[in-house]
Amino acid sequence: MRVILPDTTDPFINLAAEEYLLKHSREDCFLLWRSTSSVVVGKHQNPMAETNHPLVSKRDIPVIRRISGGGTVYHDIGNVNFSFIITGEAGKLVDFEGHSRPVLEALNEMGIPARFEGKNDLRCHGLKISGNAEHVFRNRVLHHGTLLFDSDLTLLHAVLENDPAKYTGRAIPSVRSPVANISGFLARPPDIDTFIGSIRDVVMKRLSNPVAGTLTTEESGAISRLAERKYTTWEWNFGYGPPYRMNTTHRIEKWTVGISIEVEQGVIRKMQVTGDDLPPEIRSLDRLLTGIRHYYYDVKRALIQTGFASGPGGETLEGLVSALF
Repeated sequence: MRVILPDTTDPFINLAAEEYLLKHSREDCFLLWRSTSSVVVGKHQNPMAETNHPLVSKRDIPVIRRISGGGTVYHDIGNVNFSFIITGEAGKLVDFEGHSRPVLEALNEMGIPARFEGKNDLRCHGLKISGNAEHVFRNRVLHHGTLLFDSDLTLLHAVLENDPAKYTGRAIPSVRSPVANISGFLARPPDIDTFIGSIRDVVMKRLSNPVAGTLTTEESGAISRLAERKYTTWEWNFGYGPPYRMNTTHRIEKWTVGISIEVEQGVIRKMQVTGDDLPPEIRSLDRLLTGIRHYYYDVKRALIQTGFASGPGGETLEGLVSALF
């Protein structure tokens, strides 16, 4: 098995590397990698329901769709990701507990009281330190997971904060769980590079014929092209998701405004604004926004281009845009 520690923290490249190695390499692989601040949603999820979309937009935190199912996770430089890409027998490829066992044993050997719990979690004293997901391609499986070592949990909670009840549709919602950093369970936590090295060393002892390696020049080039044409695109990260409806109410000065938005392929196909004695600026929102992407910058740009600076009673443009997500 190839053991690879990519030298990039680019989340687009790292996710593209998993897909490329899964589909184009014949070798089994084990990867340990980190990414800069990013939100990674499951293949069948609605990113609007999973994130605080205005916050991640204003902070330039990318939201990226992966090829596996499961729930939304937050990556930053304090989080370590692991990936197993394995060739196996049809019908026996999906095995969350089995595939995560080498990493679990590595944690235990370091004195971290982690256990496999539920369908796909690693937990310490009931607190989630790792979420796992899988994707099958022909006779190969990608199993990957997070390891919250020293992540910014305050930002994690902030970017994943939303009211999923506002959204209806076929998207698969995340199951929220209390989380904790692995470093908090160690009396003398090592630095993250030492932690990564320890995980690598213990896992390699449990692998069959492990060989430390790097990506070839050809692989790196193909991965970069895949990242550019897929993982960096709005069409994959937002437009790919299933249709959904958003229903909410928003208070503007003395008016209570009901907002209903129907979205297909990331685009607002239908919008309805309801309320008693609403001023023209608010009544016209459905006409202004139907046909544009349900995306923070597109909504804001559309309102600005139509001359909307503030609503009645001083409602700010920013406040109104945020209410539409």
